[in-house]
Amino acid sequence: MNEYGMGELLINVRYANNAVPVMLARVIIRNSEGDVIGEYFTGEDGKIEAVILPAPEEYTANILADGFIEVEETNIPIETNNRTIHTAQIFPLYNYPVEALFYD
Repeated sequence: MNEYGMGELLINVRYANNAVPVMLARVIIRNSEGDVIGEYFTGEDGKIEAVILPAPEEYTANILADGFIEVEETNIPIETNNRTIHTAQIFPLYNYPVEALFYD
């Protein structure tokens, strides 16, 4: 019988060599079987709030944001009684006006 505990996952979504946080990026977290665990949005700081997940296990995060290429981060390890902080760097779409990403 497998013993499971809980761990935490915090994801930072960044742009420009991790210098700029991406606000309102959608983060979809899936377990190792591909089941959706939840959907979260980043705040002004580019972070989702910590998510409590069964551990130990590896998770996948799909990150989508307007004007950026979708990114899939795989094999994110969550350990029992630990917080994993994962930074995902995303890249703008080709020929997308970069100023449109940050200015109204």
